Amino acid sequence: SDLHRKASLLAKEKGINLIFGEDVASKVIQAGYNPIFGARSIARYIEEKIENAVAGKIISGEAKKGEEIYITAADL
Repeated sequence: SDLHRKASLLAKEKGINLIFGEDVASKVIQAGYNPIFGARSIARYIEEKIENAVAGKIISGEAKKGEEIYITAADL
């Protein structure tokens, strides 16, 4: 999916595996959808929120090389 592809680029660089909670997709659709901009706003939301969540976990040391990052709607 686009969600996983975008965020996994950052994680792949760091050797980290991403796991998304079941609540992430519905949060992205609910928060990212804009009837005027359609899917573009969802892609922008993914880029901003998911990548920031992944980067935050890496920077804080919560996720280390070779580990897994579990992303839930609460992270967004």
